[in-house]
Amino acid sequence: MIENIRKYTGLIVVVIVVLLLGFILMDTQSFFRNSAAGGGSVKVNGRTYSQAEYIDLGAAPFRLASGLQSFDSNGFEIMGFVRSMVAGAQTEDQAEMQFFVSRMILREAREEFGIHPSDEAVQTFIKELTIFHDRSPFESQPGTPSEFDQEKYNDFVNKTLKRVSLNEKAFHELIRDVIAASKLRDLIGGGLPGSTSLAKASVASREQKIKAGLAPVNTKAIREGLTPTDEELKTFWETVKEKYQTEARIKVTYLLASPTYPDDLKAPAATPPADETAEQKTAREAAEAAKAEQRKKIDKEFAIELNNFFEQLTTSEGADFQKLVEDRKWTLTSTDWITPTTLPAPLQAATRGTSVDKSVSTELFRLRKGSDPLAAFTLPLAVGEHDWLVARLDETEEPRTKTYEEAAEEVKKEFLAQKADELVRKQVEEKIAAIQKAIEGGQSFADAAKAAGLEPREIGPFAQADTPAGEADAAAIFAAASTVAPGAFADTLFKEDEALLIHVLSREIVKDDTRAARVDTEVTTLLNSNQAAAFSAWLLQRVEQAAPEAPES
Repeated sequence: MIENIRKYTGLIVVVIVVLLLGFILMDTQSFFRNSAAGGGSVKVNGRTYSQAEYIDLGAAPFRLASGLQSFDSNGFEIMGFVRSMVAGAQTEDQAEMQFFVSRMILREAREEFGIHPSDEAVQTFIKELTIFHDRSPFESQPGTPSEFDQEKYNDFVNKTLKRVSLNEKAFHELIRDVIAASKLRDLIGGGLPGSTSLAKASVASREQKIKAGLAPVNTKAIREGLTPTDEELKTFWETVKEKYQTEARIKVTYLLASPTYPDDLKAPAATPPADETAEQKTAREAAEAAKAEQRKKIDKEFAIELNNFFEQLTTSEGADFQKLVEDRKWTLTSTDWITPTTLPAPLQAATRGTSVDKSVSTELFRLRKGSDPLAAFTLPLAVGEHDWLVARLDETEEPRTKTYEEAAEEVKKEFLAQKADELVRKQVEEKIAAIQKAIEGGQSFADAAKAAGLEPREIGPFAQADTPAGEADAAAIFAAASTVAPGAFADTLFKEDEALLIHVLSREIVKDDTRAARVDTEVTTLLNSNQAAAFSAWLLQRVEQAAPEAPES
């Protein structure tokens, strides 16, 4: 039964890559949102949406939902919603665009299927999100349920939502769509079962003990013995040359500005003396708080000035860039040709205030020249410790196919890897065939492996959670062997300098009276997975039919 799991791998596992963004990222970028919006449009099912609509219904809610699923311990429904809405997206831009398109399609489906979550359902969902809960009773008395905290919710509405340029109504509509997507998922995947037999096999496969014979095949000599000729490499290059592209190159002019702090605010906080009195501590903390307030005031004044600068830049459609910088006695710097890997030092910093590091390079190489002059400008980007960056694209050179001479080293590396892999796999197949034949003739695995010129060893019996001494690859060995019948070979484990043959000697299902409960849980997991996969497939099909066009530059 366990062996049958392999047949259902695609049914059980749905892998969707999503780039998660935190709330703080939105704080810095959406500060300038109203100035930057309005420059492009996007089409879905033949209807054109403005750039402002794209941001209000797509970009901003996507980042908000991503933040909620990342930071709320009760946000599992939101997590499933985001994953379904951006299924298949590989970059942040793709995810953002697909979220918008999927949301427009979801809204059409709500009308089509008559799914209209009530205000009461929305309120109940929001009150269950732990981000709005008072955790103190739970922390002081574990087991005590936490309660909805209206003050936390009000703070979220008045601060977080405003910072992302959304209001409470927009947040409620987002939650309404989350609930609707869940109901739609149940409708579309309602006929899909959660297989009990498959669940039993899955649980048993994780809870068994395995004993296996191992035999490493040294592959280092094969790789080192390859000496391709120039003719072989050039012939190979002709079949793969389209993948070898030069890096995109751009020239930019950028402003790097920061608040100006008095010298007394630049100094780090002094280390308190060991014999500091209570009065001295109070005075020191008061002085530090006063300095922090001064810095905050300067930061705010600078942010306002930078926003004024960007508004004026937007009004002039970028034409007054140099004049607006000079009027403020700031400095512009122009680069020669740069690529993502040859950025000058000031442009190598990550943007400040993100949940994950996000390089300036990503923003620079998004810039485009086109009908909208502002498409050549970045939004103000918070970088380094205090700096803000605004860059303009001056020239661009798209990637091109490299010449053979330019790609020679990369081509040789790929050729050697591919050829070595072919030879290694051929030798592995020959070794396995020889060992299998000897076993069928009555030899043990150990004797058969020695006769094939290998040095066998045994591992186990061991369970999935065990870590047998001296076997760093125990987890990978267990995963490979867990669905293979005793007496057969599992998939070979290929490593840098060796290929590890795995022959399953025995498998024992550990007796456990509590397994039935875990099987029931697994059935539910399989059911949810199947329904989620069906909904994602349905939504992706609708996205393709909608023929969306990305926001124009």
